[in-house]
Amino acid sequence: MNDNLAGKIEQIKRQLNTRGDVETSAVRVAVAPYRVCPIGAHSDHQGGPVLGMAVSAYTLLAFTPAPTSDVVLTSENFPGEIRLDLNRPTMKPATADEPNWGRYLRGAACALRNRLPPEARGIAGRVSGSLPAGGLSSSASVILSYLSALGEANALALEPRELIELALKAEKDFVGVNVGILDPAAIVGARRGHLLAI
Repeated sequence: MNDNLAGKIEQIKRQLNTRGDVETSAVRVAVAPYRVCPIGAHSDHQGGPVLGMAVSAYTLLAFTPAPTSDVVLTSENFPGEIRLDLNRPTMKPATADEPNWGRYLRGAACALRNRLPPEARGIAGRVSGSLPAGGLSSSASVILSYLSALGEANALALEPRELIELALKAEKDFVGVNVGILDPAAIVGARRGHLLAI
């Protein structure tokens, strides 16, 4: 782990602890890189070949498992707070003024619904993105961060292929973006110094 990432992790852990009721040592972190595509972008929609690789920009989610099924999330990059109940996940915002960035969390929760235990555990978290406004597959990155955190909070062993399928389902079926396998697969399958051929 480089010094910049380590420093950012400590910073967002402290931000999560603004109320003073979370021990910094108890905070867990999910990190998902962004990706670039040297050739073949969008050809994956039609089953064509693509190349992808991770970059040093990333989504970082600091979180603690909750004692209930409630998820409460804030963002370092965007205003507002997202709240949802994992036992009744829905794409409908909890309030009329819920920030638009909440649909990615809601998409991840809806996609994961059938894998959650009967008494699902939510999370309290704070998310930060290197390039939050878009580009380099930041949407797949943030969805994978949410899936990883919710999976860890509920002791789910999510295999790489399953993470890819869940992220694709969240973005296509719930958020409503027509994406292919490139984005989540390039992130999940990333290896330092390598291109991933799909």
